[in-house]
Amino acid sequence: MKIVDEIYTEDKFKHIPFDFYFAGKKGAVFDIETTGLSPKNSALILSGFVIPQEDGRFLCRQIFAESLDDEALVIEQTLDILNKLDYIITYNGISFDIPFLEKRMRKLGIPENDMPYNLDMYKVIRNFSDIGRFTPNLKQKTVESYMGLWQERADEIDGGLSVELYASYLLDRDLECERKILLHNADDVKQLYRLLKALPQCDVHQAMCTTGFPLNSNARICNIALKKDKLHVTASLKGYNVAYKEYDDETGIYVDYSKGSLNISLRLIQEKPIVFADIKDIGFSPSRFENCGGLIRHYLILSQEGNINYQALATLGKIITERILENGLC
Repeated sequence: MKIVDEIYTEDKFKHIPFDFYFAGKKGAVFDIETTGLSPKNSALILSGFVIPQEDGRFLCRQIFAESLDDEALVIEQTLDILNKLDYIITYNGISFDIPFLEKRMRKLGIPENDMPYNLDMYKVIRNFSDIGRFTPNLKQKTVESYMGLWQERADEIDGGLSVELYASYLLDRDLECERKILLHNADDVKQLYRLLKALPQCDVHQAMCTTGFPLNSNARICNIALKKDKLHVTASLKGYNVAYKEYDDETGIYVDYSKGSLNISLRLIQEKPIVFADIKDIGFSPSRFENCGGLIRHYLILSQEGNINYQALATLGKIITERILENGLC
């Protein structure tokens, strides 16, 4: 097994909606290379990360299997990094990278691991933007080209050719094959960080309400939804020493916690065609909601004529959940 590190400079991505959900949390870009698409018959031979550093620079770390016997070591080193993260950024990682990794872990007898929250840029771009209307497909390189990032990429191969190159590498340890494989993976993770620039073209708040987001290392919002005149929040927790709890608090918030799953609901005020919350009645200062739109005095409009204000919805769900956790599930 070989670990290849590169420290490089990069403009840090700055975006107010992104920072609302991820500022102060430890994240990294993550991508894998394999010997095929099926985890049943293929191996994980390379993990790549881009990890922001405290000094403002970036670390590109690659964990490379110099032989197929190194796969377990590569996975263990990969998990060692993942365990230190609150979230990862992937491209189709929900459908491929993470399931592939988990199936190879089971195949090799490596214990299950709690994966960090996965911000899958492919799913965000596909489901919460119009970018697909202007591109022939949503492959990572295609979206890079659409975003004007093609000139940043040095490699000229794809994942299929990477598989062929690794097979050649195993035969004679050709260092040029190794270089091309590592370059392809390094460019994938570096470019994926740059693809965060596509988020201003996405409805980030709707995406976060739908797919969830991390609160801290032990808590993750899974979904925030508006159902008629009720706000519903589901979250997953670990490390909370409470077996079961159910209650209504003095502000009308209902909490149901069991086996690591937290369900919260709040009855809202419905005056057709508007659904809104009285922030003061819930026990919050209206100033906490000034930047999310829809605030009129101490009333927060969450829906008007069927159009949901996802920024307000996410803000309210996040703040309520944080208060419940700060109070130790009351």
